[in-house]
Amino acid sequence: MKASELMGDVPALKVLIYGPPGTGKTSWAARSPNPFVLAAEINGLPTIRKVADGEADVELIDDYREFNEFMRAVVVGTDVTINGGPVAEGQHAYRFVFRGRERVCSTIVIESLTDIQEMMARYILESRDASRTETMKLQDYGRLFNGTSTVIRDLRALPVSVVCIAFADFITDEGGAVVKVKPGITGKAGKYVPHWFNAVGYCAKKERSGGLEYGIGWELPSLWESKSAPGFPPYMVNEERVRGKTTLGSLMLSVLPEGPVPFMPGDDPKYVAEAVKAFGKETTDDE
Repeated sequence: MKASELMGDVPALKVLIYGPPGTGKTSWAARSPNPFVLAAEINGLPTIRKVADGEADVELIDDYREFNEFMRAVVVGTDVTINGGPVAEGQHAYRFVFRGRERVCSTIVIESLTDIQEMMARYILESRDASRTETMKLQDYGRLFNGTSTVIRDLRALPVSVVCIAFADFITDEGGAVVKVKPGITGKAGKYVPHWFNAVGYCAKKERSGGLEYGIGWELPSLWESKSAPGFPPYMVNEERVRGKTTLGSLMLSVLPEGPVPFMPGDDPKYVAEAVKAFGKETTDDE
């Protein structure tokens, strides 16, 4: 069987972006084509509302049981064709029912995987009646790894693009120097991140003469955990002031010009080329 047949009619990417607070992670994810956002904390809602014109479908969750409810709903969804709405008619999308409402999206955004893991850890401790002050044991970390890997495998299997957000974890040596920057994924699961996603990008911001500039590095020096999908630029500007610039839709159009890929009005592959030239290699500077 050909690779194109295995991928299906519409390619879908599974992407992880991570970085310190305020580096544009949520704004980039929320500008993806027709997103459904599952948010484990409320802080990102103002950003989502701003960059998605208040139209993004968002649901908040408070604990791991609610996340399990979401996963049970999303894995039994179906492919559909959009007829009207925020994207052009005839585009591929994914439909599922969650909390009694039908959801139709072209991208699923998980905000954030770090929070989901923390919810999972609390659930594991509660399930064995651990006290609030008790810490994770070896067998608990085993359950955490199994749970995390199962979640990501299920998300990978969906016929729709998925963007997972994570915090950044800065590993230091005895002298306090940063020796590794990686996604904030606890335990053994953190070692498998590059294998579980098509691309892993580090989000950063820089001071420019005209103000702050945000960027995403997909192929950085070994200090930063990163992974570039075929055709991705090594680094690019994350320009939220123009909705279509440097979005997942623009990126997919630049990688797969013959399509078909879901995209939003304004998404354009030329924006990606401009953004790469503008940001340059300074993305690799430490914060």
